[in-house]
Amino acid sequence: MDLAKHSIHQNSTRDATNSLRGFAILIVLVNHFLNQYVGSGEFLGFANATISIFFVLSGYGIAHSLEQRPEHTVMEMRPPLLFYTDRILRIYPLFIISLLLSSWILNDHFSIRAYLGIKSPGHYRFVNQIIECYLVAPLLYSFLLRTSIKRFLLSAVSLFMILNILLLLTPLGKLDFAIYLLRSPLGYRNLILSHLLLFSLGMVIYKFQQGKDLLVSSRTVLFEAILALLLLPALFLLSKTSRGSLSHIGVDVLFFLCSIYVCQLFIKYRLNIRYLSYLGIYSYSLYLFHITYYTLLERLHILQRNSMEGILGAVFLFPLFLFGCKTMEQVVNRLSRVGSQKFLSLRVSKDFEGRTNQP
Repeated sequence: MDLAKHSIHQNSTRDATNSLRGFAILIVLVNHFLNQYVGSGEFLGFANATISIFFVLSGYGIAHSLEQRPEHTVMEMRPPLLFYTDRILRIYPLFIISLLLSSWILNDHFSIRAYLGIKSPGHYRFVNQIIECYLVAPLLYSFLLRTSIKRFLLSAVSLFMILNILLLLTPLGKLDFAIYLLRSPLGYRNLILSHLLLFSLGMVIYKFQQGKDLLVSSRTVLFEAILALLLLPALFLLSKTSRGSLSHIGVDVLFFLCSIYVCQLFIKYRLNIRYLSYLGIYSYSLYLFHITYYTLLERLHILQRNSMEGILGAVFLFPLFLFGCKTMEQVVNRLSRVGSQKFLSLRVSKDFEGRTNQP
C-alpha cells in the first residue's frame, strides 16, 4: 500500500456537516451583530454567502433521511406522511416559540401566515424557504432515485435557468408580479427557486458520495485545501454582487458552485472541527433566537452601538445563550420524538386493524 495515501475513516459525515453548519451559523451571528451594533452598515450582506451552505446541507441531510425509509418507497403514502410529521415536529415548535419571544421582547407583531411559515419577515424568511424545500423533498428524491445523476442535474439546472431568464425578460406591464415573486419566499438572492436548486444539489452530493471509501493522496488533499481557502473569500465577494441584469445569473451560478464545492469538500474529507461541530448541532435554535438575544442585551443596557464594553459583554454572555438554545432544542426534540413515535404506533395499529378486518 502506498504510504502517501490514506483512507478517510476517522470522522463521520455528520461531524463534517455539523462543522460546516457551525462555520455558517458563526458567520451569520457575527454578520448580524456587526450590522446592528458596529460601524454604519458597511458589513451588510456577507452572511448571505453562508445561507446557501444551509440549503445544500439540508438537501444532503434530507436525502440521508429519505434513504432510510422502508424499501426506498419515498412516494408511497406512508413514508411521506411520516417524513412530513418528523419535519413539522422538528421545525415548527422552536419556530413558533421564537416568534412568540420576539413578539414579547421586540414588540413585533406577526401575522397568521408568519406563524404558519408561509411568509415571515426578517431572518425568519429562511425558515419559510426551508419549509418549501421539505414540501418537495420526497418528490425530488424519488426523481433522483429513478433517473441518473446527470439527468437530474440537467433537469434541475435547466428549469432554474429558464425560469429566471423568463423572469428577467418580463414585460414592464407585469414587472410588479416579477418583483413580488423575487421578494417572496420563492426567491433567494433575487433569483426564483434558487434555494430549491441548492437543496436539490445537496441531494446529488449525498447520492454521489454514498458508499464511497476515499483513498486520497496527500498532494490531492493539499491542492483541494488551498482551492477551498481561495474560494471562501470568493463567496463573500460574490455575495455582494449587484443585481438586476441578465449577467447576475451567471455570477450567482458561480456563487452557488463555490458554495457546493466547499460543502462537498467538508463531506468528502469528513472534516471535523470540534467546536464548530458543537455550534452546528444547535445551529437552528441559534439562528432563530440570535436577534432576540442581541435585542434583549440592548434592552438591559449591556449592549450598545459601537461600544467595546457591549461587544465584550455579548461575547462573555454567549455561552449562556448557547446553553439556553441547547436546552430548548434538546427538550423540544425529545418531545417531538415522543410525538412522532406515538403517531407512528397509531398508524401501525390502524393498519393492523384494517388488515385484520379484511374478509
